[in-house]
Amino acid sequence: MTEQHVPQATGQSQPAEEVVKPPIPKWAYKIVNPTMAAILHTPLHRLLSNALMLLTFRGRKSGKRYTIPVGYMQKGTSLYLFSHAGWWKNLP
Repeated sequence: MTEQHVPQATGQSQPAEEVVKPPIPKWAYKIVNPTMAAILHTPLHRLLSNALMLLTFRGRKSGKRYTIPVGYMQKGTSLYLFSHAGWWKNLP
């Protein structure tokens, strides 16, 4: 979980950057993520499945397999994922 810099559109020639912090402290993800993953693996997943899904990927350096819950939204044929984790760094 890292802070992300999100460009903001302004009337200036160069966009200003806003620091977006995770909604909960970094240490809390060690509790929340496994809890959400466990719920998403049970019949109770229906409570969360309309907004959360599990994303599994391999670490780019370690090769270790990670599974984290991420928010998602589908619009037409596009799928948008939302997370404060840096999982996207592992994409080839």
